[in-house]
Amino acid sequence: MTDRRALLWVPLPPPMAGPEIASRWLVDACTRLAPGLRVENATLRTSNMEKGRLDLSGIVAFARAYIRFVRAARSVDIVYLVAAANTVGCTRDAVLVVTARIMRRQVVIHFRGGRYGEYYDQSQALFRFLLRLSWGGAARAIVQTPRLRAQLARVAPNVEIAVLPNGLPAASFAAKSQYTSPRPRLLFVGHLIHSKGFHDLMHGFRRLRAKWPELVLACAGELPRPEHDAGQLPTVNPTEYPRRYHDICQEIHAFIAEGRDGGIEYAGVVSGDAKVSLFGSADIFVLPSYTEGFSLAVLEAMFHGLPIVTTSCGGLPDIVKHGENGLLVEPGDVEGLISAIDRLVANPGLREAMGRRNAREARERYDIGVVARQLVDIVTLSPLYT
Repeated sequence: MTDRRALLWVPLPPPMAGPEIASRWLVDACTRLAPGLRVENATLRTSNMEKGRLDLSGIVAFARAYIRFVRAARSVDIVYLVAAANTVGCTRDAVLVVTARIMRRQVVIHFRGGRYGEYYDQSQALFRFLLRLSWGGAARAIVQTPRLRAQLARVAPNVEIAVLPNGLPAASFAAKSQYTSPRPRLLFVGHLIHSKGFHDLMHGFRRLRAKWPELVLACAGELPRPEHDAGQLPTVNPTEYPRRYHDICQEIHAFIAEGRDGGIEYAGVVSGDAKVSLFGSADIFVLPSYTEGFSLAVLEAMFHGLPIVTTSCGGLPDIVKHGENGLLVEPGDVEGLISAIDRLVANPGLREAMGRRNAREARERYDIGVVARQLVDIVTLSPLYT
């Protein structure tokens, strides 16, 4: 660690989403290690569904935040930002990076998603220039797993790239001890939207329950809103998905409405003890996402000692090793998803072996204290050893 002063400009809850929750854990741990770090909340929207919208309230909120940013940046040497993954957010990032560079502050950008390279490729030429200006203006960048280095390196080849996983406080989690439940429970935690694979899980669960009548699907997270601005649609199946967006939202709402009679338990948006209890009562964690960097929900499942079924998108294959601590399927492969879940439901011994391995590896590799020490070194531009 060095005596360089750094500003952590980070999104903090609410909303209760991965980037905000992960930032909260990291900020708390980092400031305990290095009390001189200055923290400012970069969150402009308190609802996940409002992120990335361009409207008057957002412009006003950013103007106020920008004034705070400039004032805070005056007293530091380094500015740390968490990169956005939408057009409005990336434009804001570019403004902040350029401002910091004009003020002669060094910049560290943290990429928490897994599709930045694809987002760059799909952007118009003028916006790609803006992204190169923003991302390439960093002294150092952070990605969440080794396989995510390449997509950033080709856009900003002169930027030093560090790898930093998400972290959680190991002491807050009790690993599962019983893996032979007579009524297996699947758990999904995340936005109940197509890009998280919930629509695929919904169809897969109905077919699985025909074979396993006692199977339960517990799910927690924010429901989709059919009236939501189409500009917020994720870049998943870009031709078919936007046309079917309203239908998909309605199908998800109807599925949740089936309730316990259909083996579905919807807990809403959960946190604290309610969330711990939900993980603790589960047998298999399922997240069939189309887009992820380093899923915080997957990491929570690991700390709770759950076997995992997820997809091979983003950085997930660096975290979940197929056949060792979970099972991987291709995004959108409903047949593969059904087969993977069926395999774990039918084999309590395999569930236990994977779950115990996850609990052990999570504590060894992803404890928040270990991750926070690495982040402090990265943010203060200490030499990298990765």
